[in-house]
Amino acid sequence: TVSLMGTDTVYLADTSCDPMDAGVFVDTLSNSMGCDSFVVTTISLLPSDTIYMQQTTCDPTQVGTDVQTYVNQYGCDSVTIETTSLMAADTTYMYFTTCEPSDVGTIVDSYINQEGCDSMVISETSLLKLEIDLSTVAITCFEDTDGQIFIDTVMGGDGPYLYAIDDQPFQYTPYFINQSAGNHVIYAQDVNGCEGSMNVHIAAPLQLIVELGQDTIIELGQTFELDPLFNANIDTFEWNAYETTFCDTCLIQTVSPHYTSSYAITVVDEKGCVARDEITIGVRKERNVYIPNAFSPNGDGVNDLFMIYASDDVRSVKEFQIFDRWGERVFGLEDFDPNDPNRGWDGTFKSKALNPGVYIYHAEVEYIDGHVELLKGDVTLLK
Repeated sequence: TVSLMGTDTVYLADTSCDPMDAGVFVDTLSNSMGCDSFVVTTISLLPSDTIYMQQTTCDPTQVGTDVQTYVNQYGCDSVTIETTSLMAADTTYMYFTTCEPSDVGTIVDSYINQEGCDSMVISETSLLKLEIDLSTVAITCFEDTDGQIFIDTVMGGDGPYLYAIDDQPFQYTPYFINQSAGNHVIYAQDVNGCEGSMNVHIAAPLQLIVELGQDTIIELGQTFELDPLFNANIDTFEWNAYETTFCDTCLIQTVSPHYTSSYAITVVDEKGCVARDEITIGVRKERNVYIPNAFSPNGDGVNDLFMIYASDDVRSVKEFQIFDRWGERVFGLEDFDPNDPNRGWDGTFKSKALNPGVYIYHAEVEYIDGHVELLKGDVTLLK
């Protein structure tokens, strides 16, 4: 029995730096038995050795990339790539605040930093401002001083704070009471002495006004109406007058003073605000009494009576007497109103017509202001 001798195959592995050498190669040989044998050789390509290097510099002329080629441990080429970048300048910003306007500004200082490069320190100083947030309460009535200002918050600076209004000294409490209406300036000061201010306005309501009109003059016996005008709803009112006939509960008054008099009214609105006005009424006393100097009682209906005429300033005629030239009284009346034809003299005495002539009269007139005037004269009786 004859057996077949097996084929002998040998596998080999190798490396190369040359890409042309890479691959699988098969060689056929005769082995010791006289049979064919194979040698299979696999050649692998060795990788190129590339090294990347990074560095920094403060010199701009050294910035860039440098490539160097070397032979590595495998006998192949190796590449060193060195990249040099510029070291950034070191800039430090510092911020400060101040209460002094003269200290405000920017200062730049240059130094050498730890890398050997230039570095800058920029110092910026700004003015510290205190911001004030506040609220107000308006005054109740015009010209009152019950306004209020409350400081709600202060922003900026370091507490605790002090507060002041207008030119008053600083205080610890953050509010101001009993203030008048109008513009005010509020100040706040922190522990470092820094200050802030804010303008504020305290509002005032519409001024309550009552108006009786301008002072006036009337004739004795005339009337005048007091009709006050006001610009708001009135809750109560009070008159101030010395007349006994004055109506204290009447808003509108009709007066007839006998002498120069003043009248005042005080009104109070729904908020308790008060207003007052006063008017002075002057009284002109002309004493308007007219007594004719002649009459003709002939029955023609014209000037038949001798009587006293007067205006409304006369209250009454207290006495009216007529005498003839010998002094005998021919007519007399007491306490009657003027302008009354029933109280005139018809030129008779004891129901007989008297002769034409000159007669003497005496009259006593009382005015409504209490003044009594005695009037004397003569009258001519004509036919």
